[in-house]
Amino acid sequence: MVHGCSGVTLDRKRARMSGAALLVMVAALWSAAACSLPGMETGPRSATPPRALATCFTSPPSAWAGTPRGSFPRNGYLQGVVTPAGDRLFAPIVTQTSARITSLDLATGAFTTIVTLPPPAFPAWLAADPPWVAWVQIGSATSFNDASVIALNTDTAEQVTLVAPSPRSGLPTLLVRQGRVVWVQPTREVVHGGRRIATGEVRVYDLAAHRQFVLDRAGVGPPVFAGRYLLWGNLADSGTVVLRAADARTLRPVELPVKLPALHPGTDVAGSSNYLVWTTDQAHAVAWRIDRNQLTSYRVDGDHLFQLLAPVGHFVFWFTTDKFTVLDLESGGGYDLDGQVMASETAIMRAPARLPVTENASTVVSVLPTTSAPGIPACASQRAHPGVPPRAAPGWVPVTTVPV
Repeated sequence: MVHGCSGVTLDRKRARMSGAALLVMVAALWSAAACSLPGMETGPRSATPPRALATCFTSPPSAWAGTPRGSFPRNGYLQGVVTPAGDRLFAPIVTQTSARITSLDLATGAFTTIVTLPPPAFPAWLAADPPWVAWVQIGSATSFNDASVIALNTDTAEQVTLVAPSPRSGLPTLLVRQGRVVWVQPTREVVHGGRRIATGEVRVYDLAAHRQFVLDRAGVGPPVFAGRYLLWGNLADSGTVVLRAADARTLRPVELPVKLPALHPGTDVAGSSNYLVWTTDQAHAVAWRIDRNQLTSYRVDGDHLFQLLAPVGHFVFWFTTDKFTVLDLESGGGYDLDGQVMASETAIMRAPARLPVTENASTVVSVLPTTSAPGIPACASQRAHPGVPPRAAPGWVPVTTVPV
């Protein structure tokens, strides 16, 4: 094992949101001990004036139904990931006696098992950008404290252990993009205001070069990709979270072109090809449209509280505890969606959710190309008064601009 700013070479090995045992979730200065990546960009410029959009939710039209593309050989809730190309769904199947990671080809309908985990292990976080699939593997049915991080090349069957299991390995959260795995590796807990906050190293592993880089030593929460940026939270001495960014391709630190507010630990942050979205509480969210450098705020009612945001293009999806919901970030209009939803920048996958889970059952998967998803109309009051927050009326919720 080689250490240093040239990277870390790791040994290679061949090799929840549903169910009782499965969990699929769904600042200090740059440390001198971390790998130095020079090249800071210019400072922030003024953003387009912030705006506030009303939100309202209705049933979707038939154009949002998608086209059946295959059958997943199990019913209940599927919790997996749609690839960036929108051509495959990777999802775990966990039973009382086994756990495996499977692949459904959304073009041909072909279903395969790509890896079977040794009992009692099961996957707790899954990310994919073919040919690589990575997951957090839990080795115990009773504890999440011995997690390992593993990546598999589905073309060559090469399996790489990025983090070996240990009692202190915590529960990392992963991203995979273009042959790199990005995650925050928990290393310690700090106490602010009586609250224990887990912090860790923001790590990037280059699967082709078998090298690892550490971008930050005080990272909190999962990292996200938004536009050309890789972002993560950094715990400041004040106990607030400051977003830091690097160029997603070069990994060089960059300063964002808009001044973003400090966040609270536990804030939900997510990104898409052109948006960064975060919550200020469960009823309020803010979106930064990157190409226009514009901030927009939203407020939802008690039936649509934000959690586990999943932005895709100009839409953001989330699960409200009893249904999936989608909001159009451009209009503020939204739909309540039946069944379950998983999406990427190119494909929105929908499937019915049938419970209880039974063996030898199947779930039909439908796919809607993201570019074919019609925009969601704005709330009626908002269309009547563009740019002017209307008075409170049934069917929408007024919002206030979040200062930055």
